[in-house]
Amino acid sequence: MFHRVTSCQVYFFLIIRRTIKFKKNKLNIIHRKLALSDIFFFVSGLILLIIGGDWVVDNASTIATKLNISDGIIGLSVALGTSLPEFMTGLVAIKKEEDEIAIGNVVGSNILNILFILGISAVINPIMIPNYMYYDLIIMSIIFFVVYYLLFTKHQFRKIDGILMIIVYIVYTICLYV
Repeated sequence: MFHRVTSCQVYFFLIIRRTIKFKKNKLNIIHRKLALSDIFFFVSGLILLIIGGDWVVDNASTIATKLNISDGIIGLSVALGTSLPEFMTGLVAIKKEEDEIAIGNVVGSNILNILFILGISAVINPIMIPNYMYYDLIIMSIIFFVVYYLLFTKHQFRKIDGILMIIVYIVYTICLYV
């Protein structure tokens, strides 16, 4: 649910960003009233996002359960479904050449998931980490340092970096099921 809230925050930011344009370090405010269509598309998108996310999570869980796949792997697989809103937001941002929004959306979502959602879950009920999950935590840490290196030394992701990241994700996902 909280990743949907983050997506809503990004959407509000996009509306504000569309209203405010930055040119050559000058802030020019374009006066534009909030249109009824903005509210309609926001509410419609939010409803479809919630319904679609629930369908993806429910059906992925059902399929995985019927295939006798462990709960941990179900959780890691369902993460794909819960990440679809961030994926779509990132694609739209990149298409509009708003790289900062794409990066901020991914980083913000991960910080929210790791700190806030895990934190609240632990407050409600202590979380036991199964032994096989340590492998995933090690992989996540390695990926963090690779992404950190790419962002803070090169200040960009090139096509080859993107292709390698996709390949690593595919190999990681295949390893979950082997």
